[in-house]
Amino acid sequence: MGFRFQRRIKIAPGVRLNLSKSGLGLSAGPRGASVSLGPSGAHAHLGVPGTGLSYRTKLDKRLRTQRTATPAVSAAAAEVNSLPAPRSTWIGWVILFALMGFVAPAFFAVAGLVFVASRWVQSPRLARQFNQARVLALRGQHVDAAQHLERYVMGNAGDLEAWRWFQDILWHELGDLPSALAAARRCYELAPADPEIRCDLVWLLLEQAHYSEVVQAAQAVMPLADDPFGETLRLALGRALFEQGAIEPAIEQFKQGPVRSRTREDETLLAYRYWLGVAYLRAGNKRSAKTQLGKVYAQDIGYLDIEELATELGLVAHDR
Repeated sequence: MGFRFQRRIKIAPGVRLNLSKSGLGLSAGPRGASVSLGPSGAHAHLGVPGTGLSYRTKLDKRLRTQRTATPAVSAAAAEVNSLPAPRSTWIGWVILFALMGFVAPAFFAVAGLVFVASRWVQSPRLARQFNQARVLALRGQHVDAAQHLERYVMGNAGDLEAWRWFQDILWHELGDLPSALAAARRCYELAPADPEIRCDLVWLLLEQAHYSEVVQAAQAVMPLADDPFGETLRLALGRALFEQGAIEPAIEQFKQGPVRSRTREDETLLAYRYWLGVAYLRAGNKRSAKTQLGKVYAQDIGYLDIEELATELGLVAHDR
């Protein structure tokens, strides 16, 4: 027969501290209905006093191990672990409510213990949603991955990296701009000073035709915009002003971009020259429009509708 040790200490009406060889635990509730939390997990107890009938169930049951992923997915899974693993915070809640149980009324302690038990159950479920989203994304099943990831971020509203991943799937993989914009707004709430997050929000606002918000958000950071993100924000600001019919202010924004560079040939430079040329054309300045759009045409004949504009401006030579 092995040695056993067990002791119960009443710390408040209906709340007991359980000491045993296996560790420390808490239980709360009246006779015949209680919730307990300890080393073996969270349990609910129900019984009818005087009858001998009772029921006990474990609240934090784990699902059976899922079927092993295919070798290809298993091999690729190592490459997506740069995303931080979801974190569980139930231990902190246990300590908090255990301390408060010494001074709080019994009903508060019971409510706290039930809440902790619910978090205990929720945490592994959310972790499974996150991990399933990873596997599905590797398989290219982005719709299913987004569904699992949505469940995860709804339960972990403060996980910035998960929200950004959710936004990227919605935006770049599924093309669901309204949902991507909602996710971008949440990312901005969590990290308003992050320039990349601000850029993502501004561009999604622009693609959803929220021009007033684009102008407001971009102008707020223009003094700090001497970097690649600043160029992107200025381009978005110019486009929003253009779409609002403010052609001259839009031209001023585009002119402050890298349009005079002779060494760069990137997508940002191409966009600045294109939109500056289009704005000049809208303002009736065909000479300046030809200069900018001619450079775009020479660099990339397939860029947006540049071939049509070049033909309209007489930049395309026709065989006779």
